[in-house]
Amino acid sequence: MTETQPPPSPPTPQDDPLSHLHKMSTTAGLGSGDYVAVNGAAVATLLLGLASALVLLETFLLIIPLAALVVAVIAWRQIKNSNGTQTGKGLIAVGALCALGFGGFVVAREATAGMRTREDRAAIAMHITEIGEKVRAGEYDTLYGMFSDRFRQAVPRDVFDERFNSVRNSEIYGALQSTTWNGLAEFFTDPGTGARYAAVKIDFNVEKADRPFPVTLSLRKTEQGWVIETMPELFPPPPPQR
Repeated sequence: MTETQPPPSPPTPQDDPLSHLHKMSTTAGLGSGDYVAVNGAAVATLLLGLASALVLLETFLLIIPLAALVVAVIAWRQIKNSNGTQTGKGLIAVGALCALGFGGFVVAREATAGMRTREDRAAIAMHITEIGEKVRAGEYDTLYGMFSDRFRQAVPRDVFDERFNSVRNSEIYGALQSTTWNGLAEFFTDPGTGARYAAVKIDFNVEKADRPFPVTLSLRKTEQGWVIETMPELFPPPPPQR
């Protein structure tokens, strides 16, 4: 009679080869110590934030900090929705702060400059209107004081009065009606002295002429206000000495 062998006993848990495999958590990445990827958009935010310093050189580069903030929002949402598998919020914070810092500084600087320019335009407009009023009234003492010290040193008072008398009431063109300005001005600052200058063109509107006579003014800003430095059509500079 043939002897039968008993069936093999099932392997114990200790002998199960699958029991040695690492069991992954269903919440991998949530503080489990597993590898977490750095979000690419967060890295881009940091780079754009650092590049925002270029806006200090050219205002049109404000597009860089603006792009940094847009990418920062995108990166933050990606990390938030990654279930802990992505990181980079620190990079986003640094990049966004750089963008806000550099971009905000330039925006504030331009706003301040724009406000100052508006104030200067208003002051120059009043100055130009006053020129016409003083000429028509023959108040040359006050008018002469509206010019700079350097101008008064170069142009004697009798020459000044004579030129403006010809503007006030010309035998050919008639009396001066008004002085007008189109509001355009070119402002610039002397890098050596820090003095602020403006170049404008005004019109002398006279009685008998079909069109006004354009006159160029160069003005300088002082603590007391704007003063006229040059008026070359009426007071041309002396020829260079040889």
